Amino acid sequence: MLILGCATSSPEPEKIATNLQKSHPPTYSELFPQQLSLLSEQKRPISKDYKIGPGDLLDISVFGVEDLQTKVRVSSSGLVTLPLIGVISVNGLTSYELEKKIEKVLGKKYIYNPHVTVFIKEYKSIKITVLGAIKNPKVYEVPRDIHLMEIISMAGGLTEEAGDKIYINRPMKKSNRWINKQITIDMEDLFKKGNPQANILLKSGDIVHIAKGGTVYVIGEVKKPGAYSIKGRMTVTQALAEAGGLTNIASFKGKIFRVKNGSNEKIPIDIDSIMKGKQEDIKIMDNDVIVISKDPGKRLGYGFFDLLKGLFGVGMSIPLK
Repeated sequence: MLILGCATSSPEPEKIATNLQKSHPPTYSELFPQQLSLLSEQKRPISKDYKIGPGDLLDISVFGVEDLQTKVRVSSSGLVTLPLIGVISVNGLTSYELEKKIEKVLGKKYIYNPHVTVFIKEYKSIKITVLGAIKNPKVYEVPRDIHLMEIISMAGGLTEEAGDKIYINRPMKKSNRWINKQITIDMEDLFKKGNPQANILLKSGDIVHIAKGGTVYVIGEVKKPGAYSIKGRMTVTQALAEAGGLTNIASFKGKIFRVKNGSNEKIPIDIDSIMKGKQEDIKIMDNDVIVISKDPGKRLGYGFFDLLKGLFGVGMSIPLK
């Protein structure tokens, strides 16, 4: 019985398992409504450098000449037809640039020192594609400049599979050729820290990809070993909670097996230190393998307990405290 007493003097595994059985941290999708309640109500004006594109409805007038006032929709190829002028390309021009272009054409042939006003009545050309761990992935047509958090809200919010990164692919023209620039946004900066630089202004043609969190494998002395989706910024203790907590004979030590930059890493885990706040909880990465080993002392104690149950009957209750 001395052996049994020594084996059970350490903190009860069930108690540790219960501590680990806390719900997963709020996913970023659950944080949305609080973060976006004010943003969704804001009405941002169209910026002066907005580029006219297909589908936009233009209201064009020439001061003092009512016959030249017209409303025209930009064609899919970026063209419009105007009185006197005929067909001209407006794609990629700002309102100011188009005004100067029309004034130049009219001033050469028809009107002395014309003054043209271009007003954009409907905006159809800002198209943002949202993909990945989002509830309603598709191409969104928006009527004005829009920020990252707003388009995520418009797309219904993130799914539970969302990881901790957002990737934005932006087509850009450089040296007369188009290239794709990738912008990486950290979820924690965007939602938890509220970093305004993370809530970037999107441009037409941007592709917003909400990266999935990946998979963590939890094996060894846990109640439900298996593969689990990484939710947001998941840590070791949260992964153990997803796996049902520790078994009765689990050690408070473990390892993370991680492949990083082509090399294998072994990261030691001290659950007791993490639970006591002496060590920072370790952030999980995609394809991490968490291994929780057995505690020899606990294994001996519970083996002896099983022996006593066999000798005195299964129905007999032997207190462990």
